[in-house]
Amino acid sequence: MRDEIDGTEDCKVTLRDAAGIEHTVTVRAVNRYHAYGLALAKMRQCSWSNPEYRDTNRMAVELIQTGKRWRRVYVTAAQFEAWLEQRDNTPQRHRDYVKMLLGRMPPDRDFKRGLYAR
Repeated sequence: MRDEIDGTEDCKVTLRDAAGIEHTVTVRAVNRYHAYGLALAKMRQCSWSNPEYRDTNRMAVELIQTGKRWRRVYVTAAQFEAWLEQRDNTPQRHRDYVKMLLGRMPPDRDFKRGLYAR
């Protein structure tokens, strides 16, 4: 199964909390790990789904357009952490953007000006 998406695609990312309630957000990502990081940042903004206090060991990532190579995959926290540190063909700016969103590195000038969103 391929990790990369051709370009960016809308993905639905779902977290099932300890009570069995599913929390879902939609993100535009380049791969499953990028989607996990973006979703984690979005969910942290919501008080009712704040994953800091929930089990974020695994989230489901689905491409919204089902005609693509993969449909529903699971990403674990360990896989996400490994992706943040590895060097593959994903542009470093995607990893850096996720790190800035999650507060793991200081925001750069482009992040502050909103240029990553373009």
